Amino acid sequence: MTQQMNPNPLANYFRQAKLYTPLPSRGRYYADGAIEWPATGEVAIFPMTAKDEMAMRTPDALLNGQSTVDVIKSCIPAVKEPWDIPSIDMDCILISIRMASYGNKMSVEPKCPKCATQNEYELDLTNILAKTLGAEWNDFVQIDELKFGLKPLSYRQINAKSLRTFEEQKLISNLELSEDMDQEVKMQRFNESFKFLTELTLETVIDQVEYISLPDGVVVTDRNHINEFIANADTNIYREISATLSNNKSRYDIPPMKIVCDNEECKHEFEQNLEFDAVNFFGLNS
Repeated sequence: MTQQMNPNPLANYFRQAKLYTPLPSRGRYYADGAIEWPATGEVAIFPMTAKDEMAMRTPDALLNGQSTVDVIKSCIPAVKEPWDIPSIDMDCILISIRMASYGNKMSVEPKCPKCATQNEYELDLTNILAKTLGAEWNDFVQIDELKFGLKPLSYRQINAKSLRTFEEQKLISNLELSEDMDQEVKMQRFNESFKFLTELTLETVIDQVEYISLPDGVVVTDRNHINEFIANADTNIYREISATLSNNKSRYDIPPMKIVCDNEECKHEFEQNLEFDAVNFFGLNS
């Protein structure tokens, strides 16, 4: 006989959704089944649990992206497969989870580059969230007779490329510090690393081409065919695709803060970039 558990008398006190928000993608660019897009067009955001918070405050556990994925799944039930989240939604999602957990304000302490004074500022995340929601992704570019459909990278793709870049840059750094290695061998390895990073940059652009539409109506979606074409096409095609993608990215970038140093003897004016990756964003004091 199966033993049934008694209902928890504390169930009514479990965490509840703290806010509801649309996403910049409006539910597009997700794989089938990766998100249950609500009829209201706004996903529910729950505050983090203690387990979520510990995961997000441990940089080493965030390196492979799994902790971020687990926390998103915990706090946004509508997202069934966080690895498939398009890049344009990530800032909005991280900001929303933080707002639901700690409120709309966030303290930052930018250091003055002139006098090294640690300044104290308070951000209103509501304004920053509005910036991400107001952007629009341009999902195609016409180049001569060809139409290129564009889509943002997924979180899985971004994370994989970031790890590969990190490992290669670490290798380059170790090569620069090495004094015993033969100079010819060192130069060969430098060249291999730079070639790898160049190919990764090309791959990043190609991965955002979803299809190529021909004048006769044929639509090419085969990844091998797309990869082969761009690798063998006129460089102008790559440049135009890359420029369109860069313009898309800039629409979602958070503008830097304009800071005036608090030090009365300095008052230096400078800009502070805001980055909302999980490592530094949730490592800050709430």
